[in-house]
Amino acid sequence: MSIGTFSTIGLWLREETLWERIIDKSTHLRNVNRQDFYRLAIQMAISAVAYHEVAHIVRGHNGYIYAGKLISDEIEIARRKICEVDADKWCSFLLGGDILQNAKHLSLALYNTEKIYPHVAKELFEVLSVGLYRYLAVYNHPESRPSTLYPHPLIRTMRIAIGASDNLETNQLVPSDALNRLTSVLNGLIIAEEYIEGPYGFLQRNWDLGEELMNFEKKYEKQLEELHKELIPFVPK
Repeated sequence: MSIGTFSTIGLWLREETLWERIIDKSTHLRNVNRQDFYRLAIQMAISAVAYHEVAHIVRGHNGYIYAGKLISDEIEIARRKICEVDADKWCSFLLGGDILQNAKHLSLALYNTEKIYPHVAKELFEVLSVGLYRYLAVYNHPESRPSTLYPHPLIRTMRIAIGASDNLETNQLVPSDALNRLTSVLNGLIIAEEYIEGPYGFLQRNWDLGEELMNFEKKYEKQLEELHKELIPFVPK
């Protein structure tokens, strides 16, 4: 991870046509200055990447993976895979709080009230889903070797965005708000997929998404539960 990586993400997401559909159909974010909107969208995607890397550190992944390498290459690879899943999970925890605060600040700045922030948050999750998928889809080039560490970009985006949506403060939110956020995540994925199928469709490797999703659940659901216990000696004090 480097400043160059962040600059590249910003370049990939600086495609104004990518955001026109969201801006035009949004109820609240359409009142944000266009340049500020682009900066906000890019900032959320960059935050997801940065928080993923931070999670590797605070969760003690590096020491855990290195200890596995001392046993065998197979153990190292297995540990690396599950740690990537865990980093995405913890990245979503941090993103949820970020987006909630962004929603509250935007509500206050645009409408002089915090009361509409659940509606603004809903639209922000749509933006997050589009930005994440557009960024991750770059790594799905058919001529490059398939990643052994990550699932399809669509699945990974969905896991992070829905995870972030699920990790908001709930004392002021009602169940319908959660359903609205989930719907906005799925809407964002549809918008991003349609966009990518257009100018970038030729870049996308074909996957069996159903099989990928089922395999992911079978592989990692139990392993994530066990990982928490195994990481205890490696978490920085």
